[in-house]
Amino acid sequence: MAKLTRIEEINLILDIQGMLEKAGSNENDNLWDSVEAKLQGLGYLPEGTKCSEQEVKEAYLCLLAKLTDDALAQSGRGKVVYQINSEALEQLRVAPDEDPDFYPDLIADLKKNMSAYAQIVLSFQLWREKWQHDLSGEDYRQKFGDLDQRRSGIHDYLRQRLDLVNLEARHQGLPLIIDVGESRVQEVNRTDVANAILIWYQEQVSQELHK
Repeated sequence: MAKLTRIEEINLILDIQGMLEKAGSNENDNLWDSVEAKLQGLGYLPEGTKCSEQEVKEAYLCLLAKLTDDALAQSGRGKVVYQINSEALEQLRVAPDEDPDFYPDLIADLKKNMSAYAQIVLSFQLWREKWQHDLSGEDYRQKFGDLDQRRSGIHDYLRQRLDLVNLEARHQGLPLIIDVGESRVQEVNRTDVANAILIWYQEQVSQELHK
């Protein structure tokens, strides 16, 4: 098999990410077959051999780990400073409240937006390279500017929501969802918060695919 160009590689990765993001929990029968073919093209699975669904999922997790490592390296922060406490998230989700839907809805919204944010960040540089290759200067700037604005908007929203869930966790006598000490999440380094979300997302996807 001929070596892929960088753009061919990027297109395959973006195709995989797009298929899985659109599928969500509603996996169709052919989803992992389609992912398998693209992972074979990327060299994560052998060509000419039919793999089990779990083998395809494990190969995808290897790709996700590389994308996560690349994003962490590009952040320039060196090491992950904070982490999202998934156990504390679950404890807060089931904590008592006058409104029985308050905590479940709060946590569901947080998880949904953390996932959306991580998906943008993991493909951020890939879209930049693709659009630089495919589009004219003005179209590239428009597309990339829109993506960057969306990324920043979700990040700002998440920092506010993480402060809220930390406050609620304190009221419930639970561990902090993201332990930033006495500071507010909106006061600490933005990139450190972003990197914590990336690690959380990678762990969540791994848990989901190992069910």
